[in-house]
Amino acid sequence: MLDKLLVDAAADAGAEVREGFSVDEVILEAGQVTGIRGYGAGGRTVTERARIVIGADGRNSRGYVPG
Repeated sequence: MLDKLLVDAAADAGAEVREGFSVDEVILEAGQVTGIRGYGAGGRTVTERARIVIGADGRNSRGYVPG
């Protein structure tokens, strides 16, 4: 329930939400995440870059670092 609320709030605030997208690679530049490379439902490889990148796939995330 909380995940759905957060996704809806992010979309309402103008974030582009892509559910069902699999990330193959996190793109780093100068130690900062600047994008991702992966594929969606159609299977086509997509590279996206953004000023802010948020991965919301939990502890199984490629970027998860236990605190």
